Amino acid sequence: LISSWNEKNIPTNNELMYLVEHFIPTQSNGERIGAANASFATTKKLAISVEDWVMLAKSHCDLIAKRSVLAVPDTFLPRLLLCCGLPRSSFITIIERLDKVGDSALDKNKCFRQLLSSSATGEWGVLKRNTIARMLLGRISAYTDLLQDSGDCKESVLSAIASSYFISWLESECRAVKKKLSSKKRARIPQVIDPSSAIAKILQEDKQSNVLSSMPSEDSYSQLSNLEDLKRVSHECEKSCLITKETLERVCGEGNFEKLDGFLQEYFDKYCMEKRHSDRDGSILDQISSNLVIVHRSMNVQPSALSRLILHWVPILTKESNSAFWVELFHRDDKIGSDAYDFKNILLTQCMSSWSRSQVSACQLWILNEVKFGRTFSYCIKSLLKCFLHKISNVKFSNTGNNKKLLKPHIDVLGPKDQTESAVKLALLGAQEWSNESNGMHRKLDELEWMAMLLLIGGVDKKHLDLMAGIIISNLPSDSWEGKVLPGTLLKIYATYPTNMNLPGKIRDVLVKASGEMSHQWLRWETPLDHQFLSAVSSLSIQSVHRQQHAIFDLTKKHPLIAVKYLSKIASVIIKDAEVLSSFDGEAKVRHSYEQLPLLALSENKEIRVKVFHWGMSFTESL
Repeated sequence: LISSWNEKNIPTNNELMYLVEHFIPTQSNGERIGAANASFATTKKLAISVEDWVMLAKSHCDLIAKRSVLAVPDTFLPRLLLCCGLPRSSFITIIERLDKVGDSALDKNKCFRQLLSSSATGEWGVLKRNTIARMLLGRISAYTDLLQDSGDCKESVLSAIASSYFISWLESECRAVKKKLSSKKRARIPQVIDPSSAIAKILQEDKQSNVLSSMPSEDSYSQLSNLEDLKRVSHECEKSCLITKETLERVCGEGNFEKLDGFLQEYFDKYCMEKRHSDRDGSILDQISSNLVIVHRSMNVQPSALSRLILHWVPILTKESNSAFWVELFHRDDKIGSDAYDFKNILLTQCMSSWSRSQVSACQLWILNEVKFGRTFSYCIKSLLKCFLHKISNVKFSNTGNNKKLLKPHIDVLGPKDQTESAVKLALLGAQEWSNESNGMHRKLDELEWMAMLLLIGGVDKKHLDLMAGIIISNLPSDSWEGKVLPGTLLKIYATYPTNMNLPGKIRDVLVKASGEMSHQWLRWETPLDHQFLSAVSSLSIQSVHRQQHAIFDLTKKHPLIAVKYLSKIASVIIKDAEVLSSFDGEAKVRHSYEQLPLLALSENKEIRVKVFHWGMSFTESL
């Protein structure tokens, strides 16, 4: 069910429907059924963790998200409210279920306190009950604002939320804490960090407590009445970057990933709140993300918990990223193993998926600018290429209109001539790396990132195709890697765009020589003209008339290299035409009589089976 997280619509006849009905059925009378009732035999601990329920509740599939909220154990309901991006129906359902839980208890206040007790929230990786109550109230307030701003939510629904006893209880809890704190009149570490946690101790050891204690408490945020106050608090928060590289190294060394996750959630929520009232840039989030990536890369053994945390948070924090983060994202490290490289690819894919189209284009333009000025030595070329090939790994390149429409968002950035030249240069850097890799030569040419990049450039228009072919041919002939790789590369480009590619003498000579040296690959590669050749040859086999023959002649003259691929099929048609299959061969064939000569089989005193094959006795003369 979690693996279907990105599927927005699942058909009702899908086998996943069985899993939904069996594992996340709707609860009745508060009883745990299905996956909610699963527990380990020895420890009696719930088998489905709160993290799994969070993933299910945030699923893009409406069916899974709604049923998960209805099936989740009561204990985890407050945790789901702390999630970002809950569907509207799920948010309303959680509030309704919490009110029903309170109604079924003898003492509502005691029931809600137990839901937020340390024993119930031990798996969450968050803070104390008072802090959780404040966080819940802030999240509910944000969701309610979104519902009101949307304008399509019924007044009855908003009224039901406003009159919820659970929300009223949260407000009373937060007011009680506020009075208690104001009576003490002392500064303290902000509640985004538990004062007793390891992170707070590290921050104090790093002598950052003076900065933290000078910051206003969380409750003072509600008292900010004007824009200047918000800007001041934002500036103070930005000056005190709580996630420094040194701090992260110490936190990761102690394995406090759950506390770190809670802090990132709280910090991001505050950033979003302040951004609504002031023009804040994302430089501080970029710095945090860069530090996370750097620390993860520097560790000899990367903890899986840290890897999951980075894959979750970095794409979210970098939606407004700039070159400061991109430098770390595409950083080149020749010493990393295959697991670290796979993680890097997954992180890049996650970022590309969560970023907006304009953000991806900005990143691509930055890459082309770095290539233009020769600043690619410290970057991973494969990762730079993947930034351009996001979401088009399964696309078959051609010059058809449908394909152009599909690739348009990815090729707009390649419009100007200087950017096209930089893109070709980037692809050739990838080709050079590939030629130097002893273990990379087994991959097929059309599976390589740099080859896909060249095909992407060629798909822009005829002008870009000619420019790219000119750059490639200018590097030939050569005794270095260009002479080994580029002829086959040019042949693959011709196979993809045979009708658009100009063929001056030098390019034609390179293609003829390359097709001879790569004959096995050339005969297997698909081209856009394959269908036309196959149709023409098939028509000959059915009825040979002058029009079909003329079609094959024209195709052969225009594209002789592609015609070579079909010589065997044409020969088969000619052989079959002159076979003696029956006594009647058709009126269109010319008959010839030959003297039947004796057939001799030399067997060297052994018995052999002889198949007599009559051929050439009659044939279609024009063919």
